[in-house]
Amino acid sequence: MMYVSFMLLLVTITPYINGQNASFPDCKNGPLATFPICNPALPSRERAIDLVSRMNTSEKISRLVHNNRAIPRLGLPAYSFYSEALHGLASARFGGNLPAATSFPMTMNLGATFNMTLINRMTTVISTEARAFNNEGRAGLSFFTPNINIVRDPRWGRADETVGEDPYLGSQYVYAYITGLQRGDDDNYLKVAGTCKHYVAYDLDGWNGTDRFHFNAKISDQDMVETQLPTFESCIRYARGASIMCSFNEINGVPACANEFYLQPVAR
Repeated sequence: MMYVSFMLLLVTITPYINGQNASFPDCKNGPLATFPICNPALPSRERAIDLVSRMNTSEKISRLVHNNRAIPRLGLPAYSFYSEALHGLASARFGGNLPAATSFPMTMNLGATFNMTLINRMTTVISTEARAFNNEGRAGLSFFTPNINIVRDPRWGRADETVGEDPYLGSQYVYAYITGLQRGDDDNYLKVAGTCKHYVAYDLDGWNGTDRFHFNAKISDQDMVETQLPTFESCIRYARGASIMCSFNEINGVPACANEFYLQPVAR
């Protein structure tokens, strides 16, 4: 239920303009107009909980995938939570890269600048363009980015999506990245929502007969605390990242997406 509430929360904390944007519920004339979800004076959590309580079981289940179908009886439009902004605005849901959006260098090159002010300015541009494309129905407002995994082997195919092997640099990078994405002119709203991934100890795609879906990361507590977790702590505790994505792999034999220890007491 927590994930359901969070996805709906993304809608509630997004500014609404007179029902003109089909991406948002019509809080002026729609079915939800008189309900708490449309009352900006209430806390976002309270608004989201109220909306979830009005859904039936099948409607709640439909919120658990990234392509959410519309719920006409509640006035909820369809929405995809799958948009990308690794080094510039892109969207798998809305038809691949957006030619008019600014494309910045790949993450490994950005990390090599050691310039966090530059990173923050870049992601501010990305989030501004995301808002503009969303106004035209070309992009969402929630992004599966950034990749903040630590690289242990340069042959890893996704290494260039990260800033490399240094947990300190990664922690500084994700703070600059997330704050640029999420902070806008009004602190009451997220400009867009970022997602820190892949949580955690993911650094292998395909090697020696093992793929990302069957990789067991055998890792000590010390290595986890000193190397793998600092970037995620920076994302969640300091930058206040809106979400995290669990990784494909196992952690010492337990799937990351079903690992109660790392998802509950650690992440929460």
